[in-house]
Amino acid sequence: MMRNLSTSGNRKSRFGKQALIVILVSLALIILGYFMRARLSGITVPTFAAASLSHTGALGFLGSFSAYFRGLEQLQSENTELKGKLSASEILVLDRNTLYEENIALKEKYGRDASVNMVLASVLMRPGQTPYDTLVIDIGTNKGISVGDRVTAGGSLLLGKVEEVWSKGSLVRLYSSPGVSISGFLRGTIPIEVKGQGGGSLRAEVPYDAKAVEGDTVSLPSIEPNIAFVVDYVEPGRGDSAAAAYLRLPVSPFELKFVEVWRSQN
Repeated sequence: MMRNLSTSGNRKSRFGKQALIVILVSLALIILGYFMRARLSGITVPTFAAASLSHTGALGFLGSFSAYFRGLEQLQSENTELKGKLSASEILVLDRNTLYEENIALKEKYGRDASVNMVLASVLMRPGQTPYDTLVIDIGTNKGISVGDRVTAGGSLLLGKVEEVWSKGSLVRLYSSPGVSISGFLRGTIPIEVKGQGGGSLRAEVPYDAKAVEGDTVSLPSIEPNIAFVVDYVEPGRGDSAAAAYLRLPVSPFELKFVEVWRSQN
């Protein structure tokens, strides 16, 4: 009987100890939770937010990734196109240089002076500052300039002629000046008469069957290769009637800073 009571007491004692441990651990967890609540909530909220947005974020990332590669493809395409244009420009430059050398060789062969008798001039006044599409340049008789000398931009873009000469300056009348009329060749072969309208613009009657289009060039009679005008717009004629072509100078006269004067050979 005494042994049973002792055994029962031991069991109660162990149970009491275990219960006490459980209670103490629970209290410790409650206290820890109380003090860590703010920190835990700060971690938990973004975690759940990130989890809830994970799907949308993944879609956005994939979209950005796809857009990135599309951008690369577009850049590569543009790069290829630019290289093609550069190659075409280089070919045109080489072709122009070849034609220029052939032109000089022909002049020498047939007794024409092949030397370049050209002088650079600074534009002092231009349309907007001068009337009737004229320029005032900074060279005159001091540089051998004379009335009638041709004036160009870039050496082959014809602009007009010297109309008045002073000791250290000259007046240049552009082909686009009102009242100026000059014969030219559309696309280098079709003869047309071009009339100045002012403001760098001109007008010409073009045969209907010439099929003039925007971008066509007009050259002037010369043994030098040249471009004088560019077709801006065409009013098509009907049947056998002539079409009206509106042209412009190859460069804007309002922005000219320098020109070349081709001095007479006398």
